Amino acid sequence: MSFDQEQADRDYDGILYERDQLKVEVVALRADVALATDTIKKCHAWIEEAKPLLARGGGAETELEMARLLLALAYAGPGFYHDDGELQDNTSQPAIDFKRDSIMDIKSKIEQRNLSKLQAMGYPESHQL
Repeated sequence: MSFDQEQADRDYDGILYERDQLKVEVVALRADVALATDTIKKCHAWIEEAKPLLARGGGAETELEMARLLLALAYAGPGFYHDDGELQDNTSQPAIDFKRDSIMDIKSKIEQRNLSKLQAMGYPESHQL
């Protein structure tokens, strides 16, 4: 069996390629971890911010008002506006007013937003939820 320099060069190039791919994966993984860590920190901060709102019931006097508050918290997360007793999510269109919109209107607006997100990702406009 003789030494094949060309084969050795190809093997070495393959090893270098695999090493470079691993470096790319490590960088991507570090970015994912950083993003996840940042998201977790934001969630903890938001939970701390939401505690007083929930403790005082967000101004809710009835079970329906509390359900609307919890829906706003669950759906809109830290992006919803709740000062002065408001429960609005204006982060995208259509805007949702969890206090004044009917439950069916809220459902419809959430579906419209989801459809818009799907279309932005390249799904056809005819795609139905």
